[in-house]
Amino acid sequence: MAVQAAVKSLRELLDFLETQQVDVAVFPEYLHPAASLQDLMEFSAGRVVVAGLEEVRNNELAEQLAQADERSTARLLLKRNVSTLIADRRVRFITKRYRANSESAASGAGPVTVEAVIRGRTIRIGVAVCLDYLRAEDEVREANAEILCVPAYTPTLNDFYPAAPRDHVRLLANCALHGGSRIMLPGLKGRLVDDLGVRPLPKGAEGVVIVDYDRYPSRPSGYKSPDNTLYLRAEVIERSNQVCLNLIKELANDPSVEQLTALINRVPHPSPLRDLLVEYRQAKAGDAPDPELRRMVRDHPIVGSGARSAAVRHRQAKHVVGALSSMTPDREISVGAATDAYRRLIDTLPAGSEPAASVEDQDECPLETEPEVPGQERQLLEDVPDLEAEGLIAALERQLLEDLIDRADALWSRTRAVRAAPTARELLRRSLSAQDTLAELTDLVDNVVRLSESGSGFTWHNELGHVRRQLGALRNGLPTDHLAARAAMREVSRRLLVDAAEALYNALTRLRRPAP
Repeated sequence: MAVQAAVKSLRELLDFLETQQVDVAVFPEYLHPAASLQDLMEFSAGRVVVAGLEEVRNNELAEQLAQADERSTARLLLKRNVSTLIADRRVRFITKRYRANSESAASGAGPVTVEAVIRGRTIRIGVAVCLDYLRAEDEVREANAEILCVPAYTPTLNDFYPAAPRDHVRLLANCALHGGSRIMLPGLKGRLVDDLGVRPLPKGAEGVVIVDYDRYPSRPSGYKSPDNTLYLRAEVIERSNQVCLNLIKELANDPSVEQLTALINRVPHPSPLRDLLVEYRQAKAGDAPDPELRRMVRDHPIVGSGARSAAVRHRQAKHVVGALSSMTPDREISVGAATDAYRRLIDTLPAGSEPAASVEDQDECPLETEPEVPGQERQLLEDVPDLEAEGLIAALERQLLEDLIDRADALWSRTRAVRAAPTARELLRRSLSAQDTLAELTDLVDNVVRLSESGSGFTWHNELGHVRRQLGALRNGLPTDHLAARAAMREVSRRLLVDAAEALYNALTRLRRPAP
């Protein structure tokens, strides 16, 4: 199911990129299943595409992939984290050399640099996957790459942003879960840019960034500066998202500053669309109409519903419930507990659009560019029917607690950033980021409480009362508009906010128990 959804989603994005006449496209690490390789090859005609695939886990898949790249063998691909660079249908696989602590893949060959002809111009393009970029970028530099593509799946991004970019353009494509994707090219013209290049995309939102690239700026600067301009910084929007679709339609009427403020308030979470609306309002308020910005704010890829991870998980859970219901269990209690748990999971997930045809069981690769699914969902998608009910609950409880602690830790960090905000505008931006994490944490706690009240056997749900009170205090302490932000600039208010987040994190941490 996940493979089918991933391929469908990719095709829609590739269609959009084709209409935009993109020459070099980069997708995040671990994003696409190997089944998408043919679509990527077809798209690469006359252009270059770089995409993270998956860890190759069996000989059959390794042998299939090796046929597409004459430099590869099944032995070199097996058990590796594989990405691909495809230039005009010629496939080159990249196996990641330096793995993160959480990765199980074996060490691969590392970065590569190839020559590609784009619109009659020969360009050297390098690829370094995630940690390889941090530890082996010099290999790409020594190979004289003009463009460096960095597929990534990382929550830690500061090291990926150089203090002063030099030598080559950097195309960082990180998973939407962690955000931060950007094109790093100094001297870039346009709005929503900074000294490094395009401003990074926010967490939790899928987006597309396109730059019109002339050439890399030389030092010292030449007589004529390169003409590098931001062309698009768009959000991937589902057809079922009527809020955003209606909002984009209203932009056709050239809204006033006051109307733009109302539209911004309809997009409460950080997103590429919200960023554009804020920038557009600022341009109109300053009597500086910008036709390019007006085009950008209305130009977004619209994709079908049901391909995002939560909707896929909903269909997977329904499939598992159907399979469990038809089983004749050897141990009835384990199957019954698993069935009940999956049914509760179905109720917490959006259904999205059901596929037109029935979907057979397939090897699956989750869509990694979606916001992270709750801990209970990840655990329930394991093969659980053979566990006794008590074992299932204990494993699920540990995962839930770790997920709660992770979110509380993120909230504490973000509220500390609120305290350090230098201006009311920056305070509002940081507060919105904290509010987003606060909403995720509140929803997760509410789910845990509902599970607890259903008699699922959790041992620490009675201790969540303090956590819920802290969440309520935080909701009341975060500013939601500019006037409230100015009032909240007082140090005492921001300190109380941080103290509440810290107390929440400490309360959850005390609940942690060693694994049985």
